[in-house]
Amino acid sequence: MIWIYAHIKSERLIFVCDFIFGRILQEDYTLVYDTAKFNATSGIKLNYSNESLEGVQVIPAGLLEETGIRGQELNTGKWDGLPILFTNYSEEIPFDIFSATFYLITRYEEYLPAERDKHDRFKCEGSILSVLKCLDKPIIDIWCAKFQEILTGKEEFSRTYKFISTIDVDNAYAYNFKSFPIKLGATVKSILAGDIEDLKTRFGCYFRQQKDPYETYDYINSVHSEAEVESMFFFLLSKRNEWDKNLPFTNKHLRALVLALQRQNTIAIHPGYHSYQSAETMLEEKLRLEHITEASVTQSRQHFLKFSFPETPRNLLRVGIKEDYSLGYAEQIGFRGGTCTPFQFFDLEKNETTELVFHSSAIMDATLNRYLGLTQKEAVAKSAEVIKEVKAVNGELVTIWHNETLSELREWKGWRHVFKEVITLAKS
Repeated sequence: MIWIYAHIKSERLIFVCDFIFGRILQEDYTLVYDTAKFNATSGIKLNYSNESLEGVQVIPAGLLEETGIRGQELNTGKWDGLPILFTNYSEEIPFDIFSATFYLITRYEEYLPAERDKHDRFKCEGSILSVLKCLDKPIIDIWCAKFQEILTGKEEFSRTYKFISTIDVDNAYAYNFKSFPIKLGATVKSILAGDIEDLKTRFGCYFRQQKDPYETYDYINSVHSEAEVESMFFFLLSKRNEWDKNLPFTNKHLRALVLALQRQNTIAIHPGYHSYQSAETMLEEKLRLEHITEASVTQSRQHFLKFSFPETPRNLLRVGIKEDYSLGYAEQIGFRGGTCTPFQFFDLEKNETTELVFHSSAIMDATLNRYLGLTQKEAVAKSAEVIKEVKAVNGELVTIWHNETLSELREWKGWRHVFKEVITLAKS
């Protein structure tokens, strides 16, 4: 048992203690608000106050005593070479690890005025973790490893490493099973562009002379089965628009695909481009998937990783989603919330903990290839660095791939090798 003294009661402190001690350290703890009772306890003691008491001391920065949202003085620094926030004068633990953790996992900075990209997404470069050049490390978990050693003497976490391979199905088939107007328009476009390679593949698929290049599901299943990894498929079932181009949810081939993949994978919803601020749209798309699978859908990831705090998570809760896998950046790999540990959504405006759990998606195919412009060898090496960081703290690693990026078409030629290598490294 760890006894924690705090001079005031706070929903924010309870939330972050549950995360640090419950989810990361997996240690029992009790918050005490009376110094006499704290002094009378025996065992491991943590003093979260400015008072001079027994035990390890963490000096509060004041963030957890507040209830509103405002720009914070982050006071960055170093702790044995590690970047830290909310620094103070203490020698043993020279920062408020509770406030720093709270600031990152509540995505506090995303509630503040910030520049957003053309898709209305919070820009990675605006994140303090990007500024401190530690986005590719689960910095909170690394802090907690050092914190645990100081507090309890333990050098390793009790929890076990976990890997989940996830696949987004934005476009189930490149050419097949689409309506005649869509096929005609795409064919004319290829003719006008003089894209001979596309036309050959297109007509080969139309006349059933070759397999649709996006039909990579047997390959994906075989890699997952061989490595014995946990796998999830996120299906886009929104109305067709500029950014959402999957088959209609009524298409019998799409429905057959969902049911086939359901046999050995978890099936989740991939709410469309325009859904992130609309609970009604989310619910409509979720119900479509539940109609196909005849099962409750409680897991999701936003298309284009479009996410807005607090609207998107509130809407996810309204429609019955319990776990979300959207927290990552398109332009950089790493940990948007600073952790490889699943964490609950804390609604800063309401100052309350909710039941929605976020899973950080650290590695994505498009990030490695399109945004970072890495070679296949570089992509494997960069992924290996992140995998090593997660394994070092026995955290949870989530990767994102797409059925179409394993097609071996154009920019994705040779990337099946990267997928398999990353799966092997993550599982081993």
